[in-house]
Amino acid sequence: MVGQAALVAAMLGGCAESDMPRELTAEQVGEVGCVDCTGTESLPGVRDLALGPNGEVVVLASAEPLIRVFDLGGLPGAAFGSRGRGPGEFVAPSHVFVRADGTIQVVDMGARALRRFDTRGRLLESVAIPDIPVGAGADPESGTWFVTTTFAKSALRRVDNTGTGIELVLDSLEALVPAVPGHPLSLSPAVSPDGTVALGDGIENYRITVFNDDGDVMRQIERDLPRTRKSDDELAAEARRIQDRAGGQPMGPSGSTAGGIDEYWPYFDRERGMDFDDAGRLWVRTSRGNRQESTTFDLFDRTGEFLGEISLNRSITAFDVDADILVGSTRGEYDVPTITFWRIR
Repeated sequence: MVGQAALVAAMLGGCAESDMPRELTAEQVGEVGCVDCTGTESLPGVRDLALGPNGEVVVLASAEPLIRVFDLGGLPGAAFGSRGRGPGEFVAPSHVFVRADGTIQVVDMGARALRRFDTRGRLLESVAIPDIPVGAGADPESGTWFVTTTFAKSALRRVDNTGTGIELVLDSLEALVPAVPGHPLSLSPAVSPDGTVALGDGIENYRITVFNDDGDVMRQIERDLPRTRKSDDELAAEARRIQDRAGGQPMGPSGSTAGGIDEYWPYFDRERGMDFDDAGRLWVRTSRGNRQESTTFDLFDRTGEFLGEISLNRSITAFDVDADILVGSTRGEYDVPTITFWRIR
């Protein structure tokens, strides 16, 4: 189904005219996934996705084939990838990215490796990553990756475009981004076309720190906003999930556990909630609004100046955006996993 929706931007002053998202519209140009789909269009779940150089989307699915390629109209292309420890197989893939030449790159958290494939799914190389990669971002032009890893402590590493060089950029992230009790520090960097890297807190503060590729702080982006409180139904559902993971042990008198239940949503998803477009603008997927029916993005220019709030009438989790296309992991009829394409004008 193709439709068109207006993107509402609450603008602030002080922005360059060329950077201001005035009267932007989003025209839905494609969708993948439905109740009666067959083949690769039948999506079992989406772990991550990425836009290719010709507008195609590469989907990292939760079931084989793990890598699926679709064009803007939703027509399937290449599909490959099975679980295993052999050449070209995956243990626990977590992030996918596409270089400007169409090369498909996948971070395998379970194998602690970065794997590169050609457009037909043929394995080109596999690069070992120190420690456990929990987040990743890349620049499509240079092909350089930035990977957050965790083991004894969390760090940020740079993987060059040849895959032969892995450098430590930041040896500790705990002071920058506080860990959530009971959970590993899992966050993904957003990488700008100029090579700068953004990492965000999002849990306790609306704070995003932008670094150069050597790890030097360039600027901080902050917003003074109230956090969104979870509804009683959302708190109850989260308590049930925690209780199930704890083997059915009863909750404490206040409904808390050793890890605790945060009554408020984070400001934004720090694991898959940020992306730079080709103009160097930073898109931040927030938790504001009705998360079941819509998604609100905050948009910042190349200097970190706030440009406005942009809303889409679909709930989006993982997303990618380039010059004029935004693609997101969504939910369709009967809560079926879908991929939706919008053309941004």
